Amino acid sequence: MRYDVAALRGRLSHVGLLRSNALAEKTWTSYRKETAMFLDWLGTCDPQPSCAESLDLFVVRYCEIRYDDDPRRGCRQSCVNSMCGLEFICAELSGSLRHTRQALRGWSRLVPARSPPPLSADLVMSLSGYFYGTQRPMHALAMQLAFACYLRAGELLSLTPGDVCFADDPRLVGYRSLHAGILIRTAKTGIFQFVALQD
Repeated sequence: MRYDVAALRGRLSHVGLLRSNALAEKTWTSYRKETAMFLDWLGTCDPQPSCAESLDLFVVRYCEIRYDDDPRRGCRQSCVNSMCGLEFICAELSGSLRHTRQALRGWSRLVPARSPPPLSADLVMSLSGYFYGTQRPMHALAMQLAFACYLRAGELLSLTPGDVCFADDPRLVGYRSLHAGILIRTAKTGIFQFVALQD
């Protein structure tokens, strides 16, 4: 098998109707675009890869260059799509790009994903104020508790007044530095979980 840029471009352009429909349209479009970008870069390299192992090292080098340019996770996903596109157009490569997978795993560890909260603190405060202003103080309190304690909907709805703990509560003996919290009787992660109020 040849893995120089001309051979790979030929394979990319000759993916037929049936094979391209093996993937969702959006996925195939992304794979094709990112693989074409990789091949444009590969066209500037000399010498060209001669086997699957050397192609793997070229993909690693491409990932390193892209990381140096922009380490954000969106750029990492572009490299993942390039790798997956190569494996799709060259089925014999599937699972063979081991160095590339290691490099992408290293990228993930260097730039971990950070999930934003589902609502901003300002929005929670606005909603709480609205509920309080419309004579629904329990709704306002529920919004604040759910946000401050990272509660799931089921955990929030099963709370009772006895589940709220303050600093002098004997249930807080093991949590000396905490000033208040919520006792969740049945949580997804186990029974009798204590959750501290976050400022």
